[in-house]
Amino acid sequence: MPHYSAAVISGVEVKRMNENENTPNNKEVKTLARDVYFVQTYDPKDKKSVTVYRNEDTRFSFPFYFKFNSADISALAQSLVNQQVEVKYYGWRINLFNMFPNVIFLKPLKESADISKPIFSWILYALLLMGFFISASSVCTLFKGKAH
Repeated sequence: MPHYSAAVISGVEVKRMNENENTPNNKEVKTLARDVYFVQTYDPKDKKSVTVYRNEDTRFSFPFYFKFNSADISALAQSLVNQQVEVKYYGWRINLFNMFPNVIFLKPLKESADISKPIFSWILYALLLMGFFISASSVCTLFKGKAH
């Protein structure tokens, strides 16, 4: 589910990333190279609190955001350097695995109070939680009925 964050963009960079792919037919290793954009930000309330976001197209693969505009988002981020923005993203920053959250959308902000609220996500989480409790209680009553 997407998350929203208020941040100030401090820079943008492009890195060439390589992936090794084993082909089953001839057992050769092919190296696939792709460009990945990164957006560096910091918290407007604390300049020492920095976050780096990956900006990569998902295309038709998982997770299904059907994102095809990473170059456009990178250009927008470059034009918004040193300005406060709302970052819509998914994922987590995991240092051990060199994972970064992926940017979905950038929007210029006037104040931090203008940040979007993920109401759809909250409703979905509430429905999933209710479904879990309903299914757990029905399983408990099913086993209680068989025990007697």
